[in-house]
Amino acid sequence: MGDIYGTVRTRLTKLRKVFVTTFSKTMNNEYSLSKEIVIAIHPFTPAHGSTDQLAFSVGDEFLLKSDADKKWWHVKHVSTGKKGFVPMSFVVKKSELEHMEWYDTWTSRKDAERILNKEKYGPGAFIVRLKDNTQMNSALALSIKAKIEDETNILHYVITREDSEFRIGGRRFLSLTHLVHYYAEPRSGIEQHLTFSVKKNKHIDVWEVDPSDVDFNKEDRLGNGYFGEVFKGTFRGHPIAVKTVKPGRMTVQQFIKYIFSIHTSLMGTPINARFVLL
Repeated sequence: MGDIYGTVRTRLTKLRKVFVTTFSKTMNNEYSLSKEIVIAIHPFTPAHGSTDQLAFSVGDEFLLKSDADKKWWHVKHVSTGKKGFVPMSFVVKKSELEHMEWYDTWTSRKDAERILNKEKYGPGAFIVRLKDNTQMNSALALSIKAKIEDETNILHYVITREDSEFRIGGRRFLSLTHLVHYYAEPRSGIEQHLTFSVKKNKHIDVWEVDPSDVDFNKEDRLGNGYFGEVFKGTFRGHPIAVKTVKPGRMTVQQFIKYIFSIHTSLMGTPINARFVLL
């Protein structure tokens, strides 16, 4: 009899642990969502007779309650305290604002092709947009006007989002800004490098530095570590520190991510620098 009760107690204890763990995860997820800020990027007026939709103006802020639905998010208006639903395409998570300068939530593939085919846009003009039939937190698309063998075509690339990173093929980037500047390089690996952002209406600067502009002597070493060494040098006459990576110790993307993390932790803002492969 004692063995039976002991077995029952053990099973009940295990069930309780599973319930508590599941409940805790659910509460943590709900708490995380309730702390996320959503900002209106377009004004919205609810349909006549609607009682569960919220009206709002550009710049209004909300606390996100649920983003489970692909078209309507459940939110709480920060100013009025009202709860209700808002159309997902009319708002953006505050964490997305940095990337929003590059992509358009309203442009479809067909729209992008029509716009890029205009004569005023040359080869390399591009549009970053939401991939058709997807949400902004899952996939974007890069549409580029290309001239290949005297023929003009519109190329489309899928930008996958994983763990707060952006990926085209197997190459990952910490932000859309880094992705755009990387593919502005003629030798970046796509058929047509990026030259002009239609959304920002501006030409794209190339971030890579010409190695011939960097001068340093390996005798002027400032530091040495497992991953690389730091030397005193100059860039076009200006004093700089040059960090080199020891062969096999770190990939280029890992190196950039490492520099990014150091600058962010020290300065509190993402780095805005130029990199050169020596």
